[in-house]
Amino acid sequence: AISSDKVDDRYKNLVSSICIDEKGLLWVGSDNGMTVYRLDGNRLYRVHSWPTLYVLCMRADSDSHIWAGTGMNLMRFGSDGSSETIDLGIPDGVYTFVAGIDFLPGGDLIVSTFGYGLYHIDHKTLKARHIDISQTDWADCINRSVFIPSCISVDKEGMVWVGTVANGLLKYDPRANNLSPIPGTPCNDICSITEDNYGNLWVSTQYGLGKY
Repeated sequence: AISSDKVDDRYKNLVSSICIDEKGLLWVGSDNGMTVYRLDGNRLYRVHSWPTLYVLCMRADSDSHIWAGTGMNLMRFGSDGSSETIDLGIPDGVYTFVAGIDFLPGGDLIVSTFGYGLYHIDHKTLKARHIDISQTDWADCINRSVFIPSCISVDKEGMVWVGTVANGLLKYDPRANNLSPIPGTPCNDICSITEDNYGNLWVSTQYGLGKY
């Protein structure tokens, strides 16, 4: 068991995601913010914490920065206490959230957002570019409700797999700029996506596990 004697009480809430960076620091996202800890034996010591609106997902880059999708925007955190909000160009006052983050070949990021689709993030300049997908592709993929992303994963070939709520699994081909639905998932509510060492794609849903 790990003692949390030194954990800030403000951040002992519902944990939504965790990540370990290149330095071995533990990052914990919750419904009340982001906290980074140093593990010493069986104790966790808080290094920094940031109040944010619900951390939904996070990924660590090779520079030990943590990219986090929140209930409002995309952010980048550093273990030195720094934080930056990435401007996606979404108008102020318009509700969105970032539900999925992954790295493209070359180190740039792709993120999925509620209501605004997919964005490409330059990891050096931090500039965001909205990915314009044809209305025909969107119509083929979104048969129920609206586009509500739940997760995103980039495979070894550079294909982007997008999990949704109510609309199943989607595949985005960056080279062709094409988005297509993938049939056959156990359930249309996708929870997570991961690729194994053999190139198999594992998709967890609210009603079982699928393999592609």
